[in-house]
Amino acid sequence: MQKKILIILLSFFFYNSFSQQKRNYTVYQYSGKDSLNGHICKIVKFNNKGLKSYEESIDFKKSKLSGITDYIENYFYKDTLLVKIEETFKDSEEKRVSEFKYNSKNQLIKETHKTFQRRLKERHEERDCLIEDDDYEKKARWQTSYEIYYKYNSKGQKIEVYTNDITYSRQKRSLYDYDYEGVISKITSFENNEITTDEFRINFENGNYDYIRLSKNYYNFSDLSRDIGKIRFIFNDEKNLIEHTKPDETGIRGNVKHKYYYNNKRELIKEERYSTENELEITHLYVYE
Repeated sequence: MQKKILIILLSFFFYNSFSQQKRNYTVYQYSGKDSLNGHICKIVKFNNKGLKSYEESIDFKKSKLSGITDYIENYFYKDTLLVKIEETFKDSEEKRVSEFKYNSKNQLIKETHKTFQRRLKERHEERDCLIEDDDYEKKARWQTSYEIYYKYNSKGQKIEVYTNDITYSRQKRSLYDYDYEGVISKITSFENNEITTDEFRINFENGNYDYIRLSKNYYNFSDLSRDIGKIRFIFNDEKNLIEHTKPDETGIRGNVKHKYYYNNKRELIKEERYSTENELEITHLYVYE
């Protein structure tokens, strides 16, 4: 759930940065400073209403050692509301579909995520041993993986997100608190009704702030001074996100940094990721049509 919250936050920032941008673009990726040996890692297209309609990844790397499986996503809308995403994977029969439902105020109230794949036979799920091809069902089939429900207060602010994770038989819930300016000030997350993390937004000057995540597994809830666990957002005068610092994938080794660069149209043109040793790992260049 914490990862999903970060994705939502970053999506919000980049939506603001891209709000005037409706052009298709590709992303060119290279490691370190080796710009001559990169490749196109992502293709993004928009429809005639300026809404994302297509995204494809090609060996996309989030860090030097961490990437994502190649995929193709198609987006479907009712007017301007996203109602479905269809996702396929290269060299695989697996498919995913995400469906989105809204209330009369056009507020998102439910997400349903389904996967189409070969699944483990029921008798194998109870055994702890090496998995072989015969342990899977012969044919792939659709199954709901998880559902997400959203609740809002009278001001239209999101106050609760509940996830029914069917695949792993667990439930997750996040509660949102706001300050007097209507900005999220705290997020408390639960798994199976037990608190897992508290997240706090600490405001700085000029709109810059820290987002601090305290986990019962790694941190003391009363210790707000630790650098590990802090998520920092820094903006320029035009409210574009220019620097984002967060814990690395392990959550314990240290912080990694992302830097963002824009053209005079406020379009994102470059993203750099730096390791916990502050060495440049991955660069993504955005090229618009």
